[in-house]
Amino acid sequence: MKYRQHFSHHLFIRVQVPDFGAWYREHKRQSRARAKYGLSDGPVYRELDNPNAAMVQLNTNDLPKAIQWFKTTEFCEAMLRAGVQEREFYDTASREILSGNHRRAIRAIK
Repeated sequence: MKYRQHFSHHLFIRVQVPDFGAWYREHKRQSRARAKYGLSDGPVYRELDNPNAAMVQLNTNDLPKAIQWFKTTEFCEAMLRAGVQEREFYDTASREILSGNHRRAIRAIK
């Protein structure tokens, strides 16, 4: 019998990209790197009205450790390769963690 793991935090990240397919391939390539920071991949929800916008769910039991992933050079470089134009982060309590223009956000977390 399989048991579902329960997580204390579910992060939701809305991304706006010029090419969903290119972004999604890069997102999947980073799965193992995210796991090192305690992040588990959840579903990706694509917007109906905007095919180049998506809501990504990531799960963790250690929010401070997970947040460190978003401050890494590896993450920032992956975002550039994927062409992310905007991103907004939310946790399960709907508190905004980081939002706004992608390039400004990268400068802010380095």
